[in-house]
Amino acid sequence: MESVKLPPLKDQVAGALRQEIFARHLEDGQELAQEEIARTLGVSRIPVREAFLMLESEGLLERLPNRHVRVVGLTAERLRQNFAVLAALEGELAALALPVLQGKTLPPPQEDRAFHHQFGQVLGNHMLCQLYTTQRQILFEGVTPPRDDARTPLNSLIAQTIRSGTDPRPVIRHYYEILAEKAIKELGL
Repeated sequence: MESVKLPPLKDQVAGALRQEIFARHLEDGQELAQEEIARTLGVSRIPVREAFLMLESEGLLERLPNRHVRVVGLTAERLRQNFAVLAALEGELAALALPVLQGKTLPPPQEDRAFHHQFGQVLGNHMLCQLYTTQRQILFEGVTPPRDDARTPLNSLIAQTIRSGTDPRPVIRHYYEILAEKAIKELGL
């Protein structure tokens, strides 16, 4: 029997808080105190403090004095901006990777995550790949984008653009604009 691997407590706390923010149970502008969150979740202040730092780096919390933070909640405009920045980052990765990708077999468009992560991976630039992966994971984890089958035709269009040697940035931007509007609708923003 193999040992069970649980995520670190700080990640569990950050995940719980992130989920509450995306579900809008924690409202935009609401103040949170380490002690109160620790008591509510039944943990010490240390993983809460670490989770606050993680969520602050993700832009979901804003630091205040006295170990407090303020929720930076989701709005339709913020969500559009976040998707636009992710589109710009992925578009640049794809444009830089275009010469390499043209001669390669692309992952199937149905495999959305693998399909989009290839752009950073073929460059061999770990820092850019990690930056992109982290931002995509944060955004996709919380806003429940449409199922992969809804994205497949868009991914097919991106693949076709890459195979033709055409600049993929406009098509990737379009992909994220559609995802943003669907997410806004699903979240009722």
